[in-house]
Amino acid sequence: MYADYAYYSGEHGGALPQETAERALARASDCIDILTYDRIEDLSALTEFQRRIVRKCVCSLADWQESNADALSSPYKQYSVNGVSAAVGAGCFVVEQDYGIADRKSVV
Repeated sequence: MYADYAYYSGEHGGALPQETAERALARASDCIDILTYDRIEDLSALTEFQRRIVRKCVCSLADWQESNADALSSPYKQYSVNGVSAAVGAGCFVVEQDYGIADRKSVV
C-alpha cells in the first residue's frame, strides 16, 4: 500500500473512517500498480517528490472511488424516473475505464 491511514488522515486531510480508508487505500494502490504496469517496485527507491505524488494520487483515487462507489458498481448505464433521467459513462458521468479501473477522465 502506497499510503497508510496516518498519511491519509493527516497530510491528505482525508475524512473516511479508518477501516473504510484502509480498504480504499489498498484498492487504490492496486489500481496504481495496474496503471503503472507494476513499475513501482519499491516506494523508498523513489525520490521524495515521486513518493509524494504517488501518495497524493492514491489518496485522491481512494476518496473518489469511495464517494462514487454506488454509481461505479451500478449495473445500470442509464435510467429515468418521473421524467428525470441520468446516465453513467459515455462522458455523462465523466468516467473512463482503463484496464478495468474507473476514474475521472482528467486523471486517466
